Amino acid sequence: MNFIKDSIFGRPDEPEKLKKKIPGPGVPILGDLPTATKWTLANPGKLPMHRTLELHGQFGPVYSFGVGSATFVIVGDPAMFRQVLTHEDFQEHINLPFLKTFGARKGIFMADYERWKVHRRFSHRILRDLGFGKIQMQDNILREATHLVDDLRSRCSEPVETRAAMSCAVSNVINQLVFGKRFDYSEPEFARQLDSARMVTNISLTLVFFPMMFPWLEGHPDVMKALPGSASFAEGYAFIKAFCKREIAWHKEKLDFNNNEADQPEDFITAFLREQVHQDPDSEHYFTDDDLCDIVADFFVAGTDTTAVALTWAALLLAKHQDVQDKVRAELFYLGDTILEKQAGLHYTRAFWDEVLRFCMLVPLNMRHSVRETSVGGYRIPADTVVGANAYAVSRNAELFPEPETFRPARFLDAEGCYCRSPGMDGLVFGAGKRGCMGESLARMEMLVFLASLVQNFQLELPEKERPRFSEIFIGEDGAVHQPKQHRILFTELPRD
Repeated sequence: MNFIKDSIFGRPDEPEKLKKKIPGPGVPILGDLPTATKWTLANPGKLPMHRTLELHGQFGPVYSFGVGSATFVIVGDPAMFRQVLTHEDFQEHINLPFLKTFGARKGIFMADYERWKVHRRFSHRILRDLGFGKIQMQDNILREATHLVDDLRSRCSEPVETRAAMSCAVSNVINQLVFGKRFDYSEPEFARQLDSARMVTNISLTLVFFPMMFPWLEGHPDVMKALPGSASFAEGYAFIKAFCKREIAWHKEKLDFNNNEADQPEDFITAFLREQVHQDPDSEHYFTDDDLCDIVADFFVAGTDTTAVALTWAALLLAKHQDVQDKVRAELFYLGDTILEKQAGLHYTRAFWDEVLRFCMLVPLNMRHSVRETSVGGYRIPADTVVGANAYAVSRNAELFPEPETFRPARFLDAEGCYCRSPGMDGLVFGAGKRGCMGESLARMEMLVFLASLVQNFQLELPEKERPRFSEIFIGEDGAVHQPKQHRILFTELPRD
């Protein structure tokens, strides 16, 4: 084990001369900007994640690039990828001055390390008490699946913009945990909330990295707000924060602080407010209203958009590959509400979901920064360097996934047709280590139940005018979450026996 560890990270006493210089594109002063611009102009429609794959082919499993005063290191080797996610040297999130300009300073994602540890520990405990990721969540998800089916059934006569429908269903699961209530799909306020979440996750990666390349921008918020794309992000984030503040105020009005039934909180906001009362005002205080607002905003965006996008990808691929849809339906059709109880035997469905998540890669780049000087694969990584674990490159590794550009769920089945998880999937979708996704168990439950509700009730097909666009749709859009381009799917209700 020590040999493997040392071969990846290097030894603490490794002589400086043995640490290799990290290769990469770029020229003095301007860094990677000229080559990146040239590539973008020569490859219209492609996304930054596609370029990272080309750079790995040119420079190897670890490369660096820089613009201005910033240097970024990108790691695409599978073993190094997993180590970056789990090693203590990379357990800090990167500083994102762009987000801080718009008020995202605390919460689960942007808080400093000590505050983050307190909030994550508390959030895990409370959400677990509320049934988060446990079998008792099944009833909530099944009820929401019924609402989703009813909504799609009412629109069977015409193609449906899938992501909007998926967002409503997924969001209401997290809404019941966090706010203690669900919203009707037809409520204009709810539609605005979902649009706002989409504005936040659609933020261009270029827009995220630009202020990191030129740190002086952090002191000039007016310049930051003038960057292309920042207006829509600011609008979406401001709406979500205002909505969360209204919900917190409403909970404060109705909460009876003399009733100490804290063991059974109605929702996350109630639990947080009860904890807030018991905090020592003279200690370092991590349970302020600002903390709560940012945490709830994080839960709403992360709990809505990533899972909704995963379901959107799944529906698109089912509509494209009718043979795959038939196999998934054959496995799920007669299970009814017992889907979660019998999931261990759903071999093809589990293989299907692994392939969807690998093939579409929702979060192509998992960004961390080094808390101290270290090394990866013999390459010296200075302290406070932004390091990207390139999930997209791992998902396209032909040794792990032969013919990686082919959608083939059977790659996760053995000779007897039983599900066989690939080690290459470890940490690929939900991350790993202390910063791994805390919502993984809930997301997997939702994906399975909502998928079953779709194939048990509908035949999914691409409308004729969408079929020629499939390649364009599949390339997707640049953003924090990789999503397909806007499209519609025809949901035809299946005949019932």
